[in-house]
Amino acid sequence: MIAYTTTKSKKEAKFLSEAMLNKKLAACVQRLKIKSSYIWKKKLCKEKEYLLIIKTSKEKLKELENFLDKNHSYEVSEFVVLKTDFISKAYAKWLKENL
Repeated sequence: MIAYTTTKSKKEAKFLSEAMLNKKLAACVQRLKIKSSYIWKKKLCKEKEYLLIIKTSKEKLKELENFLDKNHSYEVSEFVVLKTDFISKAYAKWLKENL
């Protein structure tokens, strides 16, 4: 499974990434600096954010969602999960070993 969230700062992105890895909620987290445009409370917002791409398993999703609910700074944090249609056997083995 691949999950996404965004953060407002590099510091928060690093904290969340390392915490997810240490708690075995993710086997890998990639951090990317992005520019976002969105509607919040009826206003157009344009912000610099960090996108976290989280490699995890179906079994960890609820625990990961609870972790983000408790530790994320946003009032409504993004938590989107994409189902993978294919994953190589070697990568699946590595993922399982690290979760």
